[in-house]
Amino acid sequence: MAADEAPPVDERALLHVLMRLRDIRREAVTALADPWAFRQAIITVLSIDTECALQAGVKAEALFDFDEAAEIKAAEFVESLPEEERDRGW
Repeated sequence: MAADEAPPVDERALLHVLMRLRDIRREAVTALADPWAFRQAIITVLSIDTECALQAGVKAEALFDFDEAAEIKAAEFVESLPEEERDRGW
């Protein structure tokens, strides 16, 4: 693996982060009554993360490849959830 390629994602770490984000989303929706604020915050954090990665020397193509693979895995994850979990925001 080249220095600018992303290592495989640890599935346990991913699940931990997903559960934390789920909890933050639920809290934000309850407290703010604005799920759009949470969505905008997630997009903002990803934008900042992209800039930091590029400044650290990660090639844009490597980020694109990682994001593309992550989107496929995300869709598979969502599809694997029971429908009632998807309906209530996981």
